[in-house]
Amino acid sequence: MLEIEKKETRFINCFKLEKFIQEHYKQPKYSIIVDVEGNNDSYIRMNVEKEEIDPEDTCYLKDWENWIENGEYGWTLELILNDLCCKGLIEEGELFIEVWW
Repeated sequence: MLEIEKKETRFINCFKLEKFIQEHYKQPKYSIIVDVEGNNDSYIRMNVEKEEIDPEDTCYLKDWENWIENGEYGWTLELILNDLCCKGLIEEGELFIEVWW
């Protein structure tokens, strides 16, 4: 028999997570689908870690408002999830985000 690794996995709907992010960061125009260029009927796999944000990356969160307003952001979701984890707002571990519209 083929040995298959078992892991604890979490699933969340992209719009539920998106709303949480929008409210927490006060960024109502933020879109997960735009951020990660998500496809309909797919999953985004993220490894959420409770680690300090690299000082070089903190500029992304500081400049976020302007980037979102201008639609010039992309692939910030991992940084956002790790920030939320460090703040104790989401759990560490593997997360699958269900994308559909």
